Amino acid sequence: MKKVAVVGAGLMGAQIGAEYALAGHEVVLVTRSQPSADAALGRAHAAIRGLISHGLVPVAKGEAALPRMRVSTDLRAACEGRDVIVESVAEDLGVKADVLDTAARAAPDAILCSNTSSIPIATLGEAARAPERTLGTHYANPAILMPAVEVIPGPRTERRHVDAVVRMLEEMGKEPIIAPDIPGFLWNRLQFALLREAARLVTEHGVDPAAVDLAVKRAIGRRWSLIGPFETMALGGRETFEDRATPVRRARPRRRSRGARPHRPAACGSTALPRVGAGCRAHAVAEARPGGGRLAPMRGPWPWLFSFVSR
Repeated sequence: MKKVAVVGAGLMGAQIGAEYALAGHEVVLVTRSQPSADAALGRAHAAIRGLISHGLVPVAKGEAALPRMRVSTDLRAACEGRDVIVESVAEDLGVKADVLDTAARAAPDAILCSNTSSIPIATLGEAARAPERTLGTHYANPAILMPAVEVIPGPRTERRHVDAVVRMLEEMGKEPIIAPDIPGFLWNRLQFALLREAARLVTEHGVDPAAVDLAVKRAIGRRWSLIGPFETMALGGRETFEDRATPVRRARPRRRSRGARPHRPAACGSTALPRVGAGCRAHAVAEARPGGGRLAPMRGPWPWLFSFVSR
């Protein structure tokens, strides 16, 4: 059994803590106030009870995990004596640096793990003044259900700490993936490549966003849940993919000069997008004004989308 501190117990942090508790580890969830601490423990308990109710975790195992978790609002005290400290606070370098530096001073022998999705581990390690024991453990959301965890060593991370974290994750039933310490790490690089092309299909070719979503969910997504891109290419053969890639490559526009405005389509197969989340209300893609063919002002996330496509 390891002693684990999870600093930042929002939805992700609480579920990460629950995962460690389910694996038999003693967990303290660290937040800034008592109300947020109480809410965090409630989220962690709810995550485990959800697994029990759906038959994903045996009742006895789930119930045994609940008392292994407690909360604290004192970062330094909570980190003292911990073997592993998982930072899962806001994706802000200053905030993460402060947390990791304090944790490193309080627990000079602990492995420091950051749930960052974008900040270089080399930068975080230097900020913590402990680069040899700092690494990334980037969980897929929702952490309680998704098996993959990116493990990102920094350039100065000692191999024994990487091996220890990989071993712990495997014992938790996770599938650790060693990723390079480069912008976007591994799966965000893949994700944003797909998002760029999805954005181009909508903004440059007038494809209905619902059609793009459907194609990913019912075609690419189903296939890639079983075989990855390299396995797919091996299955289809080099000549097949070269034949398919050639016309697509020829049809791609040349890279725009920096500062050039991307083309906005005159029409779109759909005039509206569904609401896709509490923080993202997607509105009209393009609307023809009565009595004319001009476009109405773009609303929702689309100004961001146009700049994203041009990169």
